[in-house]
Amino acid sequence: MSFLAWLFALGALGIAFPLLFHLIRPTPRGSQAFSSLMFLRQSPPRISRRSRLDNWLLLLVRCAVILLVAAAFMRPFFRTGGAIFTSDLPGKRVAVLVDTSASMQRGDLWQQAQQRLQETLDSLDPGDEVALFSFDRTTRAEVGFPQERTIDLASRVRLIRNQFATMQPGYGSTDTGAALVTCADIVTEIDDRSRTEVGLQIVLISDLQAGSQLGALQTYGWPEDVRVDVQAVHLDATTNATARVLPDEATQMLDDAGRRVRVANASDSHDEQFEVAWADDTGQIDEQTRTSFYVPPGGNQVLRVPTARELIAGKLVLTGDVADFDNEFFVVPQQARQIPIAYFGADDASDAQGALYFLKRVVPESRTRTVVVEKYPLQEAVDWKDDLVPQLVVVTGDVSAEVTARLRDYVAGGGIVLALVTEPTMLSSLQDLIGPVRLAESPEPADDYLMLSGIDFSHPLFAPLAGPRFNDFTKVRFWSHLPLSIEVDDNTSIVARFDNDEPAVWQHSIGEGVVLGLASSWRPDVSQLARSSKFVPLITNILGMGRIQLDAVDSCIVGQSIALPQTGQTWRVTRPDGSQQQVSGAETGPELLDRPGVYNFRSGITEYRVVVNLDAAESQTAPIPGENLEAFDVLVGTQPTREEIAGNMRKMKDAQLESRQRIWKWLLTAAIGLLILETLLAGRRYDTQMVNEAATA
Repeated sequence: MSFLAWLFALGALGIAFPLLFHLIRPTPRGSQAFSSLMFLRQSPPRISRRSRLDNWLLLLVRCAVILLVAAAFMRPFFRTGGAIFTSDLPGKRVAVLVDTSASMQRGDLWQQAQQRLQETLDSLDPGDEVALFSFDRTTRAEVGFPQERTIDLASRVRLIRNQFATMQPGYGSTDTGAALVTCADIVTEIDDRSRTEVGLQIVLISDLQAGSQLGALQTYGWPEDVRVDVQAVHLDATTNATARVLPDEATQMLDDAGRRVRVANASDSHDEQFEVAWADDTGQIDEQTRTSFYVPPGGNQVLRVPTARELIAGKLVLTGDVADFDNEFFVVPQQARQIPIAYFGADDASDAQGALYFLKRVVPESRTRTVVVEKYPLQEAVDWKDDLVPQLVVVTGDVSAEVTARLRDYVAGGGIVLALVTEPTMLSSLQDLIGPVRLAESPEPADDYLMLSGIDFSHPLFAPLAGPRFNDFTKVRFWSHLPLSIEVDDNTSIVARFDNDEPAVWQHSIGEGVVLGLASSWRPDVSQLARSSKFVPLITNILGMGRIQLDAVDSCIVGQSIALPQTGQTWRVTRPDGSQQQVSGAETGPELLDRPGVYNFRSGITEYRVVVNLDAAESQTAPIPGENLEAFDVLVGTQPTREEIAGNMRKMKDAQLESRQRIWKWLLTAAIGLLILETLLAGRRYDTQMVNEAATA
């Protein structure tokens, strides 16, 4: 027999009260003086050396009543059926999520994370499943869940330990919310596939710094059967500050007096005094630029830091704090570069009525570009070197077959040719370049002038002018044009027409490049195009379609993907550590820009630089309580072990057995019967005692 409530066994000690009461002898209630005995010497009453139990039957009945009541409250039952063993129960499914963001480089946080992982692995039961995930800006499965549940746990633990030994904190930002959502989806998806009742557990090992992102949890419905065990790592003494060049200063030329720099101090820092200075690309610090900052914990200060004129590019270095993972901010200012344009035409640059005159003045110079228009003969073939290949080629006259062949190769390699087709003879000389274009057999009679109509504003040439403030071309009038007929195919399309429905602008693709044709010109005697407000943005848009990007410097944070300019060639990337690799395609993956520094991309003559810095939020290293996750309905806690589950199942089974058997009712019934018997025995004993006392009197 078993019992549910063993604590009530203490009630059996109540049998001591009947024994005590039976051992206490009653004293006489009073004394009566007799005259015949008044002159005798009084003697004290004789006391027995031991107390004796007089009525054993009554004592046993009373003790039995107490024992039966205590046994009833203990809720006894008889065990039936098979026993519950822990080996028959499913184990937990544990996803260990380790923070590998940049803030984990501080102090001994990574060693603490390794210790937390070891403790988690040691606490696993033989039937548990475990997987290892790492996260920063993205979440990665280092050791996923096994496909078969029969894999030995010891082998899995050994594999996870070996994999963790190869891991190190990187430079990515912290997206804790997205990592928790990813792991929750993985463990619940596998549980649905296996259809077993297992405990789903996520063990989060992180410094839980204030800059971590939790936004992904706001729109996510947390599963009710997934628990998150927060294993936070922290430092006892911390000081962390970061310096950043303000965005409007970071891309300027480095020939001014200095840059505005903001130094921010973490709210849990113990120090308040810091210094910043400029360093070149070799790491050599310019002591003349060293500037002191006083920043209280949780505050920031903006000062102008002087910059040496000879410093072309480099980084801003901060000193004075304990954590140095975010003490460098890289800056590569835009440098002026030449954008060559080749012009094939007969007019002179000084001719105010010629097309070349307006072309040389159409693109204004800036800090980042200098447009150089070079005139070439119409009949002489050219052979451009890699560093002199033009961004754009403009053709305004009849060229030789050699020039046409050279221009076709140029377009096939990714170049752009703009052909101003104003004479019928140009159709034959440029036949292999401008596509299936011929004179119209019966051209529509023109009025005094023509205007553009049917413009394709989805084309890169007109897309920036698609807004209602810029798409009005009614003031651009053409007094002369060449009536053409164009066969549209996969490589040829009409971009704009004149209002008499004749083609005005068309595009013909050759290889990686395109040829844009205009059935007129921007000469003042031909059209108003050169003197309109549309001329500059149109030529600028054409340059933007070319092989060389006008903005040759981009800035992003670690782990961010960037879109590379379309060149049709493979990019050769030089990383900050000097290593090189090849990149094909127009977009980089997050694994390429994996550390702060300057990345140089080169494809043919096109050079593209990317400045990569840490996310500013990663420097907010003050810890947040793990209970903050509960604000997003995340269930913080641990799943029970198999021993605990087996114990709970045994308790539930015992409670069901006890509820069915209800032995306590029979025990209480027996106790009531014994109480009735005790009442009868006690009454009979009392009557006998009264009779004896009366007879004695």
